[in-house]
Amino acid sequence: IPADGGLPISTTFSAVVTVKATGCTSETEVVITVNPDPALQTTSAIYCADEAAGFDINTFNDDILTSGSVADYTFAWTGTLAIPADGTTAEETTFRAVVTDNTTGCTSETEVVITVNPDPALQATSAIYCADEAAEFDINTFNDDILTSGNVDDYTFVWTGTLAIPADGGTPEETTFRAVVTDNTTGCTSETEVVITVNPDPALQATSATSCADEA
Repeated sequence: IPADGGLPISTTFSAVVTVKATGCTSETEVVITVNPDPALQTTSAIYCADEAAGFDINTFNDDILTSGSVADYTFAWTGTLAIPADGTTAEETTFRAVVTDNTTGCTSETEVVITVNPDPALQATSAIYCADEAAEFDINTFNDDILTSGNVDDYTFVWTGTLAIPADGGTPEETTFRAVVTDNTTGCTSETEVVITVNPDPALQATSATSCADEA
């Protein structure tokens, strides 16, 4: 019997047939050919939830076949990918494949385990400042506000945007800061934004005046 993915093995069986009444004999032979089953292996992969949107299990055809060309086989997969909601726990799905040799009809089975990690759970938010309050503005104070589950220490926050502060007596300035948040364990990312409005302070000036005592 050939190993999976090996070459066919043929065995010749010889038979001597004797007629009991006469003792006459004849000989013949039977050739048995055993074709190998497809040579397969199990495998696994890890995705982030946003990467799994266009997932296609057929991309693993070449990964599970350890010899031969995928064009020479038919792959029948079963399984439905589970994708976790943002900020929840990872989902694991086992896909099973039945692989058939297109020439011999011989089959083998294997499986692929797909783990999908959740993306960070975020929300957009906004805030309003007066110009004098914005002097020491730090966008990182919003890390906890945009993260809807988990601990900020478990994530990396990368912000883009520069706060616009209006001149006294001017018009309000609105700045949109964008955050890319990465899970430090899985490497999965999500994006969101924070809109900061800065209102101008009143426009004032110092002044002085001179008067006589009787006018005062």
